[in-house]
Amino acid sequence: MDQSDAQMGATTAASAKWFDAYVSCYGTEEPSPFAKAMAETIPIEAGKTKLLDIGCGSGIIGLYALLARGAHSVTFTDLFPKWLHVAQCNADIRVRAGAIQPSQVSFTKAGQFARLDPEIVFQHNLLSFNPPQLPTALVEEDTLLKLAADPIQSGFRIGGRDGLRIVRNFLKWYSSLTLPDSAS
Repeated sequence: MDQSDAQMGATTAASAKWFDAYVSCYGTEEPSPFAKAMAETIPIEAGKTKLLDIGCGSGIIGLYALLARGAHSVTFTDLFPKWLHVAQCNADIRVRAGAIQPSQVSFTKAGQFARLDPEIVFQHNLLSFNPPQLPTALVEEDTLLKLAADPIQSGFRIGGRDGLRIVRNFLKWYSSLTLPDSAS
């Protein structure tokens, strides 16, 4: 991790937050209260859960699953290479500290969840998906215009009137997967 990575989300003891024990870098957006609720309630079976963290961002869900809940392993994936790098930096910090083993973490190539190899998906017994979608009905128009002008942001931040467009797309994709021949 270089100096700019450390500056992305470094905190001091005086400003400690719930996620500081799990992620040191989090870019421009701190893990949300929803991420906290998800991390604390996702059904992890200690020593057995193999989690695929889709849209991992900083890695908060996966690292919490490993460190606080005892997951067996986590594979991190995100649409953006930058976020995969941030998650990897956060995981590397915990590996160097001896909090997790290198064999407990892996990273896919950045890309859309719909392009994940089904064999990778079926190597896991739990998936997490924490999409950063905004409901257009609740967002100010100037914010929507800024997001719409960015071809990447518009694709994953604007979630339709109720904010669930990407969730629906995810569920449709996941329900269409079939077990690879070797797994059946």
